[in-house]
Amino acid sequence: MNIYLSMDCERIWEKEIGMKGPASLIESALSILNFAKLAESHNQRVEFFITPQSAEVHAPIFIDLAKKGHILSLHLHLPSYKEEFFGQKIELGNLSADKQYNYIKSAIEDFEKCLGVKPHGFRPGMGSASAETFEVLTKLGINHGSITIPDLVEKRYKTDWTDWPQEPHTVKTENGDFHNKPLTDNLWIDTAKRSENLPKVNLKTATYLPIYSHNWVDFSEDTFAHRYLNDILTYINVLNK
Repeated sequence: MNIYLSMDCERIWEKEIGMKGPASLIESALSILNFAKLAESHNQRVEFFITPQSAEVHAPIFIDLAKKGHILSLHLHLPSYKEEFFGQKIELGNLSADKQYNYIKSAIEDFEKCLGVKPHGFRPGMGSASAETFEVLTKLGINHGSITIPDLVEKRYKTDWTDWPQEPHTVKTENGDFHNKPLTDNLWIDTAKRSENLPKVNLKTATYLPIYSHNWVDFSEDTFAHRYLNDILTYINVLNK
């Protein structure tokens, strides 16, 4: 089974931005570190999708995690990135290809300035993107990402992933191939305190399992989220033997 562990690392919450985020630097740092530690205990690596602001405040943490084999990629929410979008319901899918290019290029530069490396991949906020986004990313030299959320339709953000593949696949662009790992809500670990957060997939037959969370979830030992993820990874390791 192909397990895909990832975490969206959002900007610290600020009222004027109007988007959810970790309450403090400490909450964010502990979530990131404990998620990585748990993954490592099962010989798994995490792809961290990092907003430019998170890259700035947690640079030493991410640089160290990269040395341990984890993947550093870019995450972009326009309303938490640029002041001109604060408080607005606008994401990449609302923009033309040229504007997408400009904002992603700017975010890549900020990311690289903070972490010393170009992002390996890219994930848009709210699953908001368009077919043009793949062309924009490959033009910017990014050929990997987690762009789609199969069957998600969100008119506000011009998002429509109806009938897109549920498994990893390649998107052909004029600038080369883009390797996309779709994201689903099957194993989204948020508060992980309700029965609806439990797996909706058959772990015995699944061939691709994307598991993802955010940097406000507490993954310290003895929390529900820690036990939940640990049990899943333990079970999958047994199946893969």
